[in-house]
Amino acid sequence: QITALFNEIQCYFRLSLFIKCSYYEDCIFSAVLLLYWKIVSTTATDFIVCNILQWNLTVTHNVLSTILSLSHHA
Repeated sequence: QITALFNEIQCYFRLSLFIKCSYYEDCIFSAVLLLYWKIVSTTATDFIVCNILQWNLTVTHNVLSTILSLSHHA
């Protein structure tokens, strides 16, 4: 359980650093996504899930950033 919790925290921090939270919304979004993945995954798949999530967040982050920057300039 402690190992699982440690992995979860480590994964969360990796994701947080990865997307750098350039917008507050990104942090909320990543937290929600991570929580969702933790619910549907088991400890065995934690590492894989974290990597998939990181990749998904990169894509989502780019899309969000584009949309947000466009709306800021509007």
